[in-house]
Amino acid sequence: MQIREFMTERLYNQTFMKLVGERDPSFPKEYLIAFMTSANIGMLTHWIHSGMSLPVEELALLLTRIMYRGPLAVTRIIE
Repeated sequence: MQIREFMTERLYNQTFMKLVGERDPSFPKEYLIAFMTSANIGMLTHWIHSGMSLPVEELALLLTRIMYRGPLAVTRIIE
């Protein structure tokens, strides 16, 4: 829960809201936060369980790319 709270503060309140600015996203905030934090925690958990085989910098880059572009865009399913 502490990680989720930290990520909510960092990812949504500080980073995402700076990008969105005054515009109100047309998606319920609490669901967006749940998705973003769960996705990041899931990737971190996978990284730990797979022996932390990627350098932490590469993991951070993957997390950043998928959060900004979305899973379908980073896998080139959609352009």
